[in-house]
Amino acid sequence: MKYLWIFLFLSIGLLQAQNLDKYLWKNRVILLFESNRHKSDYQEQLEVLQLESEELLERDIVTVTPKNGEKPLFLENLGLENDFYGLVLLGKDGGIKLKEEFVVKPQIIFRLIDAMPMRRAEMRKKNRPN
Repeated sequence: MKYLWIFLFLSIGLLQAQNLDKYLWKNRVILLFESNRHKSDYQEQLEVLQLESEELLERDIVTVTPKNGEKPLFLENLGLENDFYGLVLLGKDGGIKLKEEFVVKPQIIFRLIDAMPMRRAEMRKKNRPN
């Protein structure tokens, strides 16, 4: 049942980017910006992330896809170009940690996150005996 929820969350239940503030200090956010010219890359990015759903959950990562018409606002707020397409990783502090065109291998994302001080503290806390 847990795996069904994970799959549904990543494949169907992609969060819409109404308000990123609700994720601050709780989640790391992967923003996926698609363009008509790069639909296949966008789809491939979704698929490679779906294959790593447990790793995403372990690192408190949510995937957000801006609604139609939201892209310019999001790009402006994040300091990105209007024609940017690809993946943006936001840390729990809301700062941009990674910005790459599609397709980004999940292992790159995980290595980056695992090197962050907040993630290291999370791993120490998880591994601490009760």
